Amino acid sequence: MPSLATIRDQAGGYERKAWRLTSPLPNPNHFCVFLDAEFYLDRIDVAPLLVQLQEDGTIPPVNCLFISHQDATARQHDFLCRDDYAQFVLQNAIGPEPNKVICGLSLSALAACHIALSHPQVFLSALCQSPSCWWNDEWLTKHIPKGPATANRIWISVGDQETEAGVSHPPTGLRQEISQLDSVQRCAEALNQHGHLVNLHVFAGGHALEPWMAELPLAFRWLTHFASDTSIES
Repeated sequence: MPSLATIRDQAGGYERKAWRLTSPLPNPNHFCVFLDAEFYLDRIDVAPLLVQLQEDGTIPPVNCLFISHQDATARQHDFLCRDDYAQFVLQNAIGPEPNKVICGLSLSALAACHIALSHPQVFLSALCQSPSCWWNDEWLTKHIPKGPATANRIWISVGDQETEAGVSHPPTGLRQEISQLDSVQRCAEALNQHGHLVNLHVFAGGHALEPWMAELPLAFRWLTHFASDTSIES
């Protein structure tokens, strides 16, 4: 089971609860950082899935860090492509494992993609489940760095029913004018055009935990380079 800790940044701007999950196998060479710990641990129950995937040989040994989002207001502040939040994550993504993956869903998937693109020397891979690429008139899509020198390996997914637009999200009233589906597809296309290795998975369904949970085994297998064929069909 994950063990609880408190993590901070050097500047003192961030302090968050975090949970560490150690690989059940020896010599892990992968390290996964999960944003939105409360969703991944409590609602998706990803910890036992990760253990199972390692024990049955689906993915290689991996250590994990799950970072709390603290509350709904903090989510809508921290995950908006903020460089100070990225630095906080980077300062806690330390360890001997050479292969690091950052993971997020919805708004935290936007942050995960931003952090991976901004710091590919740390995070070569990213799991971005229904990222909020609509934010700020699709700001992230317009600021993608070119590969292959900074190329990332990105699993990006979205539901074919994620078509809502022109809505505000509580508690801060964060405004969404563009649908998740359209903005994610445009972001994936832009990532490909800039030389990044992308697997776009358009699943049947909406903005929900169940399809995100269902895609995790295939996503982790692809992200950890474990598959001999890197062009896994979604």
